[in-house]
Amino acid sequence: MRSASVHYRDMILFRNSYFFTTSGLDHFIVTHDVKALIAEGNVDQGVVHIIVPKAGASVMLAEDIPEIKEAVKKMFSVFESLSDEKAKNKRKEELELFPRLQSTMLGRQLCIPIQNGKLVLSPFEDIILLDFEALAGRRECVIQVMSESAPAEAPQQQRM
Repeated sequence: MRSASVHYRDMILFRNSYFFTTSGLDHFIVTHDVKALIAEGNVDQGVVHIIVPKAGASVMLAEDIPEIKEAVKKMFSVFESLSDEKAKNKRKEELELFPRLQSTMLGRQLCIPIQNGKLVLSPFEDIILLDFEALAGRRECVIQVMSESAPAEAPQQQRM
């Protein structure tokens, strides 16, 4: 008697992407980095998580058009009075409050499904990293892809 079973192989891929920021609102397209990782891993089905580990930046889904960037700026202009506010972290270091509020409002992470090797997005949408910090520096974005490889038949076993 022969029996066959289907086995899935779980796979997790990571990539850290770095962006150099200016002292103003910065806008970076992360979609290309995400798609490259999916292609390198030959991922068919799964999910991708994108996170900005430090406060002061956000990731969002939007069409990459100037009007959206301007609308985001206008949206946050309501809070301009907070732009000079400071706070202290747990280590008693002084921080700018405004960028942290902006990143809290938009969110620092996204989760997007992958079907047939493609992100489940509108053809016009991009994954955009926004950096709100007033100081220029390096911003990190972590991309994690979790998937199961296509099912493969296990080797045939014979019973004696």
